[in-house]
Amino acid sequence: DRTETYIGMNEGSLVFDVSSSGKTITRYRTADLNIVKDVEKGKQIAPPPAEGNLLNFPLFVGKTWTVPAQDAPDQNVAREPPRYQVKAYENIKVKAGSFSAFKIEGSYRMPGKETPIVVRAWYAPEAKTVVKLEETIKTRSS
Repeated sequence: DRTETYIGMNEGSLVFDVSSSGKTITRYRTADLNIVKDVEKGKQIAPPPAEGNLLNFPLFVGKTWTVPAQDAPDQNVAREPPRYQVKAYENIKVKAGSFSAFKIEGSYRMPGKETPIVVRAWYAPEAKTVVKLEETIKTRSS
């Protein structure tokens, strides 16, 4: 399981705390959510493979979309195209403050993995960014 929480701006980038398996790193992203860099204990580390294009404007409750599969030979490319849906427009509180946000849910599968990765994101129009992002590996019991 992985959770990204928006904490503010720095160096012209959106900054997120990324928590996974009991450890936290800092992730810097562009306004369109591309990863600029990941930092752990003051040192830059290699970021994970891209998850696909999470946003598809205009957003509205009930909207669904599929991100086209990429034809790259890279082993990290999702083997099943990500599918997303705007589930709600709700209030959410994170370290950076309280926001009204579109709740987006979706899933994708990576090569060699049978279980899908479930994504939940909250996009706040006022902040013009995703203020919280969660990824969970779906198990048979979830």
